[in-house]
Amino acid sequence: MRHFPLAFILVFSTAAFADTDVIDLSESHQKEAVTESGVEFTFTDPWISPEEGEDIRLVFPGGREIEFRVNRGDFRIQEDGEMSYASLYSELMPAEEAAEVMRSFMHSIGQSTEDVDRWMKEVDRGKHYQRLAFDPLSAGTGWNHYPAISLRVKSNLAPVYEWELSFYVQWTPDFFPEGWDEDKAAIHNPKPPEGYERISLDPPSGQFYSRKEAFEIDRARLVSEASSEEEQSPVAEEEEVPTESTRNEKTDAEEERVSTDLEKE
Repeated sequence: MRHFPLAFILVFSTAAFADTDVIDLSESHQKEAVTESGVEFTFTDPWISPEEGEDIRLVFPGGREIEFRVNRGDFRIQEDGEMSYASLYSELMPAEEAAEVMRSFMHSIGQSTEDVDRWMKEVDRGKHYQRLAFDPLSAGTGWNHYPAISLRVKSNLAPVYEWELSFYVQWTPDFFPEGWDEDKAAIHNPKPPEGYERISLDPPSGQFYSRKEAFEIDRARLVSEASSEEEQSPVAEEEEVPTESTRNEKTDAEEERVSTDLEKE
C-alpha cells in the first residue's frame, strides 16, 4: 500500500501563543483529524522549521491526552486517507527537564522509571550521545495501546539545551490483531492513572528553549573564550627589520673581529 507523506512547518504567532490546536484521534485516524485541527500546514521538507513551534493536544481512544509544543513533524497518509504513522518533535530542553518529562510519561502508562534514572546518570558522566526511549511494542512490556505510542529523548545538534523529544504514533496493522479500531480501543485501551489523564511533554519549568537562543549562547561562549585566550597569551617581541645602516654596522663589526683574530695568531 502506498503512503503519502504529509509534512508540515508549524506556524507560530504571538497572538496564538495561548491557543492549543486539538488533533482528535479518539474516533478516527483519517487525515482530516489533522488537517482540520487548526494547525497551519505547509507542504515542505519536515526538517525545516520556524524559530518557534505550535501548541497541540493529541486525544486518544480511552481518555488519554498528550499535549506539547511541536517544532516539526510529519504524518504518513495511505491511499484511503487513513494515517499509518506520525512523528512529532518537541522544542529543545536541558537533560534534567527531558528526564522529568519522560518520568511523567512513564507514570502515565504505569511503567517503571528506572531506565530514566540510569540514563540521567550516564548523561551526568558526559555521555551525551545516549538515547532514552520507551517503545511498548518492542520492549515486550505487555502494555498495549491503540494506536501504539512511544517516546524518545535524543541529543540534538544544538550546543546548548541539546535534548529534544520525539513522539511517535503508529496505526500499522501489523502491530495489532485484526479488528482493532477506535471503538474497540475506547473499551480496551488501558486507562491512565488518576491525575495522568492529560500529560504535557513540555519542559516542567515552563520555560521554552529556542534553537536560535541555543546557538547564540554558544557563539557568545566561543567569542568570550577566544578573547580570554588572546589576553592571556604573551605578546611576541617585534622582530627588528634590518636597515642599510644596521647592515653596514654588522659588516664592520665582523671585519673587526676577523682582524683581531688574525693579530692574535
